[in-house]
Amino acid sequence: MSLSRLALLLALYALAASIASAAEDPFTGTWTLDPKFSRFPGEPPIREDFIYEAGDDGAVTFRVVEVTTRGTVTAEWQGRFDGVDYPMSGAPGRDTLGMVRVHDDVILGVYKDQSGRVSYAFTRALSDGGRTMTSRVLGATPDGRAIDVMIVHRKE
Repeated sequence: MSLSRLALLLALYALAASIASAAEDPFTGTWTLDPKFSRFPGEPPIREDFIYEAGDDGAVTFRVVEVTTRGTVTAEWQGRFDGVDYPMSGAPGRDTLGMVRVHDDVILGVYKDQSGRVSYAFTRALSDGGRTMTSRVLGATPDGRAIDVMIVHRKE
């Protein structure tokens, strides 16, 4: 086999492996709030979707679309599951987000405000064969009220 043919085969193999690993990420997809099994400190959203999209080289795009009686908020984050704080847009008080994968089906994350103060910390864990995502969110509102929320999303 020629060297150029071997290089082409290796490149195709690497591309296929990259596509396969992105497709295998159990967090990838759209997750819709199940309010019946969720616990909020106040009025729950009318609808909430978490959308995870796998990108190139381990990059991830995470979107939250939340519909409440006050309107719709769409927030977006692009980064990696490496614990680094990446900018987040569209979410007041959550200016950066750092996430790290601690297991195939568990992610830890920390939201920070523009001053670098931790707003919320969360754990997201998958169960039910990867069809249910449960988030435990702890933190404080800007006025100092404690937040302790349990949110359940189902994969669409």
